[in-house]
Amino acid sequence: MMLARRAVPAAATAVGVGLGTAYAIEPTARDDELPRQWDRSAVAAYWRARPLAAASRAIEVAATLAPVAARIAADRAFVATDEPAVERAARQRLRATQARDALVELGPAFIKLGQQLSIRPDVVPPPALEVLRGLCDAVPAVPTSTALETVREDLGDVIIEGLDAHAVPVAAASLGQVYRARYEGRDVAVKVQRPNMACGVARDLYLLGNWARFVESAKAILVPRQRPYDIQLIDAFCRGAYGELDYEHEAANQRRFKDAISNGPASLRDVYVPEVRLATRRVLISDWVEGERLSQASQPTIKRLVPLGVELFCWQLLDLGFYHCDPHPGNLLVDGRGRLCVIDFGSTRRPCAFDVTPSPRRRHRCDTTPRAGLCAEISAPARENMTKAMVHLIEGKVAALVDDAVDLDFLPDDIDRSALVPILGRVFDGARLAAKSMDGVPVQKRRKEFAAVSADLNNIFFEQPFRVPDYFALVTRALIVLEGIALSGDPSFDIFKAAYPHGLRRARELFGVEGLARIAAA
Repeated sequence: MMLARRAVPAAATAVGVGLGTAYAIEPTARDDELPRQWDRSAVAAYWRARPLAAASRAIEVAATLAPVAARIAADRAFVATDEPAVERAARQRLRATQARDALVELGPAFIKLGQQLSIRPDVVPPPALEVLRGLCDAVPAVPTSTALETVREDLGDVIIEGLDAHAVPVAAASLGQVYRARYEGRDVAVKVQRPNMACGVARDLYLLGNWARFVESAKAILVPRQRPYDIQLIDAFCRGAYGELDYEHEAANQRRFKDAISNGPASLRDVYVPEVRLATRRVLISDWVEGERLSQASQPTIKRLVPLGVELFCWQLLDLGFYHCDPHPGNLLVDGRGRLCVIDFGSTRRPCAFDVTPSPRRRHRCDTTPRAGLCAEISAPARENMTKAMVHLIEGKVAALVDDAVDLDFLPDDIDRSALVPILGRVFDGARLAAKSMDGVPVQKRRKEFAAVSADLNNIFFEQPFRVPDYFALVTRALIVLEGIALSGDPSFDIFKAAYPHGLRRARELFGVEGLARIAAA
């Protein structure tokens, strides 16, 4: 569920479907004929049986993206390799801006692809990441009469007070829109999906999959030493993006998360997840949250609740293994009782650090069964290795961190450690990330050093054979959002200091005091 604290203007509501030709699907294509979860083979077979619809959309996509691709190709072919760094960064930002505008024009699936790329420093150069992070999928609402047709088709004669022809949505995004109404005597949020979303998104994902296979085949010939990632990247994206279309799965995640919080640590008693009242594939009814965004709350409220949010995130990541991976400002609210409210459990998958070719170091594997909800599930071995990596990071053990990166599938088994360790060592030593060297350092200086480290690491990720697993990219996205909210209310907030006790506690639970000492000494 996604709630905005303002109504969508009536003029926007009158625009209609408002997504151009992106989701104008031929009459023979029906949402209910597609699989509920992402099935690449089934989706491919569906669109191969409708070649005209697939071909017309492919032409539209190509016409929109070709100019951007041509400019990027020309840059690579003709720009001097010794181009000054400032000019190179400016050019990359310009190309990213052009790509962002093209993605917005193409609609929801491509907007979400851009958002996914914005957290992939191994795929996109650092200056472009900043531009893509500004992508927003807010679009004009469809007419309420259209939304009511969906509600009637999915819910039949169910009575929802206040959801009528005069209702105005309080929020609208590329996949759906939200109304405030009454159901069974309660104030509720009614989330209704736009028409033709399953067909439209599935068609775009089918085309993206075809493109990824073409690109990877071409790279195998042109740059055989490069580690392939295109198919895996797009497959992971497809599972997540397509999962957002099934509100029943989103409801299941919301219920699971609520139950986990209820049975979790007592320190999380001020975290609230709304109750799900009714769900179908295209309609979701949950309790209404009356409140404001955490990012817009008073400074004392932000100072009180952000540490709770960090604890909640660390507990999900290290203990629960199931976490809300999109805590953007619109999904974190403060209700009238002063509780931290978590909403919107849209698309998800079951990411894992052990879903590629096994190696002597990778002793565990796990499935990649798609899930639903803006949540992700991490296997126990992955959580253990992440905790171990946190200890090595805190202790500044660069060589051990490289081994952790292999265990977590950031790096291939055959990585040249002798070349990479000195590069990373210079970055970490220069920025003083090791915990001992950070004692007593003012938080403002520490944040400046961390920003420098982040920029250097992004460059290393882009230039070296790193591959960021999709679950970890979502972890970094969550941390960036939490820190951004915290700094708006507390300029001295230190996310490392806030997260350290939870990581240390979990490490002691997993490895014991003696085991932790051995890891730190590795």
